[in-house]
Amino acid sequence: MTPLLRLLRHPRTSRFAALGLLGYFVGEWIVSASWRGAFTYRWARSGELGIPYCGRGDIPCSAIWPVMDAGMIITGVAIIVIAASWRALNWAPNAATAALIIGGIGLIGAAVITERVDYQWHVIALDVFFVFTTAGCLLVGVSNTTWLPGSGRTVLTVAGTLATVGYFALTGGLTGWLGPGGTERVVIYSLLAGLLIAGLRGAKRIDARPAGQGVADDAPTETFEPIAAGDPARPALVEETVH
Repeated sequence: MTPLLRLLRHPRTSRFAALGLLGYFVGEWIVSASWRGAFTYRWARSGELGIPYCGRGDIPCSAIWPVMDAGMIITGVAIIVIAASWRALNWAPNAATAALIIGGIGLIGAAVITERVDYQWHVIALDVFFVFTTAGCLLVGVSNTTWLPGSGRTVLTVAGTLATVGYFALTGGLTGWLGPGGTERVVIYSLLAGLLIAGLRGAKRIDARPAGQGVADDAPTETFEPIAAGDPARPALVEETVH
């Protein structure tokens, strides 16, 4: 087993990667808090936080705008690591993890190719993140080959559904209620929150196993607690040997 594969199969890799998803929220909050003038989540889309100048003039809307791009890159890497870890542990089907990896690459691309670098390619990269990450979440949630806990699968299904509704509303111009910025954030927040919860819940399958029990090479082990001999809760099928 290679060191990379061993790392991806480590019980807590997906948990630490899931915490990396918070990078987006931290970057967004820091940059928006330092915004020159009034910043509104309703009208301003996420891409505006990652550029040196917005609107007219040569004064930065936020002098620390690179923090937003860094947060998006960290989040994209976190999505890729979560998907790769789930695949290495056989917790999610190939199609779902491949979609999540492509979605993570799309978010990194949107951070590198900002609106000022090339607006059209920035939008394309962001759409890749929206479409593929949404598809990945839904596939993990509804697939009968997913080994994540039921609560994690439910969260991903709900997140993918909300992101789908938000994406079609955004692309269709149905933004009157939340505005373009708010509608875009329905997509982003749903996906990141779903992956965060599922990533943390997935790691608990390993934590609940008896000490010394490792990860199987072919499939993850179901969660269970050790039961002492003679315990009334011990299954009746197990017969104790009396010497």
